[in-house]
Amino acid sequence: MNDQQFIPCPTENCSGNIFFDPHELMRGAQFVCPICNTVVGLAPESREIVNEAIEKFDELKRDIIKMKKDHSMS
Repeated sequence: MNDQQFIPCPTENCSGNIFFDPHELMRGAQFVCPICNTVVGLAPESREIVNEAIEKFDELKRDIIKMKKDHSMS
């Protein structure tokens, strides 16, 4: 499953998108805008709440996949 996401670059007047993997973000990785080289990362004090959100999101994705699979077998 590809977990790569993107956010619009927060730098004013930049139209770039910053692609990131949420799991790598949790491991402390930083990601760079390909246009202006702005770097984004996660502050250590934010990791716990973001990790909880990622876990809940992953659980929802698994539930949806299971529901689709169960529905196709009906």
